[in-house]
Amino acid sequence: MSKTEKKKTVYRDSETGQFTTENKAKRSPKTTEKERVRTGKK
Repeated sequence: MSKTEKKKTVYRDSETGQFTTENKAKRSPKTTEKERVRTGKK
């Protein structure tokens, strides 16, 4: 993994595992998780 690799911040619901919006994640921080995922090709 290089330092220049592109990453994106996503938010996921802890109970269902589904992606959610940043606004919903901020409203319910106890049930959401913030993740950094790679967006580049291998």
